[in-house]
Amino acid sequence: MTLFRKLCYPKQLKKYSTFRNVIGIETSCDDTAVGLVSSERKIIAESKYNQFVIHKKQGSSKQKGKYTSWPGGVIPDLAKRLHHDNLIYAVSDCIEKNGNTWENIDALALTIKPGLEPCLWEGIKFSILLLKKYKIPFIPIHHMEAHALTSRLFDQNIKYPFLTLLVSGGHCLIALVESFDKFYKLGESIDISPGNCIDKISRQLGLYETSKYDCSSGGALMEKYAINGDDSSYPTMTNMIKNYCHKNKDCNFSYTGLLAFTHRLIDKSIETDYQNIEIDGCEKRFLSDQTLSNICASVQKAISIQLNDRLKRSIIYLKYKNVKIENLVVSGGVASNLYIRNSISKLANELGLVVSCPPVSYCTDNGVMIAWNGCEKLMYNSKDIIYPNEQTENFFKSIKPQGKAEFGVDLTNKIKQLNIKN
Repeated sequence: MTLFRKLCYPKQLKKYSTFRNVIGIETSCDDTAVGLVSSERKIIAESKYNQFVIHKKQGSSKQKGKYTSWPGGVIPDLAKRLHHDNLIYAVSDCIEKNGNTWENIDALALTIKPGLEPCLWEGIKFSILLLKKYKIPFIPIHHMEAHALTSRLFDQNIKYPFLTLLVSGGHCLIALVESFDKFYKLGESIDISPGNCIDKISRQLGLYETSKYDCSSGGALMEKYAINGDDSSYPTMTNMIKNYCHKNKDCNFSYTGLLAFTHRLIDKSIETDYQNIEIDGCEKRFLSDQTLSNICASVQKAISIQLNDRLKRSIIYLKYKNVKIENLVVSGGVASNLYIRNSISKLANELGLVVSCPPVSYCTDNGVMIAWNGCEKLMYNSKDIIYPNEQTENFFKSIKPQGKAEFGVDLTNKIKQLNIKN
C-alpha cells in the first residue's frame, strides 16, 4: 500500500462519514445533463436534454462516398446555443425532484475537461451563477475520470485498484485506477476512437436516414442491424485488425485503417448490391439490407478483436509489474453495445477478472456520473475542492475549459518498449 493510500484509506472515510449530496453538470459535447447523487450511492434526481435529432437535421453533407453522402456530427456552435437554452431547465428539473430546495445540496461538480470548449463554457458560466447564489463548494471534474468511476456508484464491490476500459465517441483508453484521483494510462487511441469510427460508418451506410429503429446514435443503430448479419462475411477486415495487433505490441488503439477499409467496401458493394429508397422526395441508393447487416456485424467484430487484444496485453503488463487487480470496469458510450460488452466479458472471465459496466443508460454522457465523481472527491476531501470562502471574483475568472486534457500518468511508451507478446 502506497503512502498516499495509507493517508487516504480508510481513516478519511471515517472522518467524512456523513452522507453528502452533490449536483453534477455535464456539457462536454451534445448532452445537457444534470444529476443529483448522494454519497450513500443514491440517485436523487437526474435530467438530460439530448441534441441528437437537431444536429442530425441541421448537419451538412460534407463527407461523400461514391453514391452516398451523409451529414456530419455535432455542430459546436449549435451545441453551445442549445446548452445555453437547456441548462436552466435541466437544473430546474433536478431541483424540483429534490423538493424544490438547495438546502440539502453540499457541493456542485462540473465537467471542465476534456470536451468541446464552446460547450464547456456554457456549463462554466451557468455554474458560476449557481455558486455565487448558493455558496456551496465547487468540484471541477475530468470527464473521462468520471466515466472510469461511474461503476462504483452501482457496484460497491469494485475495489481499488482496478483496470478500466473507456470507449466512447471521442475517446478510447485503458487505465489502471489506483484511487479516486490516481490514474495510470496504459493505452489510448492514436487516431480516432471506435465510437467515432462506428458513427462515420453508420452515416455512410445511411442508418440515420433509413432506420426503422428509434435510436439516438450510430452505435445503437449498428448494433440493431448487426443482429441479422454474419460477422464472418469479410475475413479481410478482421485479418487486417489482427495483423495490426500483431505488429504493434503496445496497448494503443488505431481505427483509421478499419474506417478507410469499410468506406471502400461500401463504395464497391453499392455499385451492384443496392436498393433505391425515397428520402425527402429524392430517390437515393443504399445497400441491400443483408449486406448492410453483414457490414455492421463485421465492424463490431473487428473493433472487439482490437479491444480484447489491447486489454489482454494490459493485463499481462500488470502481472509483469506484480499489480493485482480483481475488477475490469468498462464504460463510455461504446460500452452500451452488448456485442462488444459480451466479447470483453468473455475475455475477462478467461483471465479471472470480474467485469463491471454501468447500466446502459449511464454508459453515455450523463450528469449522474459527474455528481458521483464529485461525491468521491468530497468524501475523501480532495484537494480539488474549492470552498465558498475561496471563490473570489479572480477565482471565477480563472475557471477555463480544456478541450484536450491529459488523463493520469502516461505509461504508454514504457509498455511499448517492453514489446509484450500475447
